Amino acid sequence: MRTTETMNTALTGVTAGDWLAAGVGTLFGIVATVVAVMIARWQRRTQVSDRVQDRAERQAEDQRLTRPGSPQFQYLEISEVLRLAQRVEWRVRNEGPFTESGLEELHLTKLVMDAEQLAARCPERLREPLELLAVSATQLRQTAVRSSSAAVTTRDDFRSAIEQDRAAHELAAATRISWSAMKEEWGS
Repeated sequence: MRTTETMNTALTGVTAGDWLAAGVGTLFGIVATVVAVMIARWQRRTQVSDRVQDRAERQAEDQRLTRPGSPQFQYLEISEVLRLAQRVEWRVRNEGPFTESGLEELHLTKLVMDAEQLAARCPERLREPLELLAVSATQLRQTAVRSSSAAVTTRDDFRSAIEQDRAAHELAAATRISWSAMKEEWGS
């Protein structure tokens, strides 16, 4: 019987208004939680759609910039050719003299061909520097040492080695001029 008396004593202090307040508080908590979850889902959907839209815009911009004929694409092509010219020039000055096959291993023919092609289709300001680069690379190609040994042995080989070094310096000057013209054209 004591348990019934204890329960009656505990319940006698609780009124109908107390039950109503507890019910409203619980209901308010449930509604607030549901609203918060709905807001979070709406924000997530908006965020996902924004990311998809941003990604599509970035891809369209990348396609526009890397399309042949676009300034960005030309910039990348020209800078690739100029970096190749710098590598060729450095190797000839520091590791030369080279024979004809050694110069071909440096991709000198590719350098001449790419410089000529770019000069034909690039902006006017870059045409002359790229033509000068192609001429300098052609002159370098014509200075191949005949001897296949590492040491220069004959007077003609020595003369060719000196001409090759001079041609490498001319290639370096043409490369610097081309870089300057490219910076003037595109500002970087």
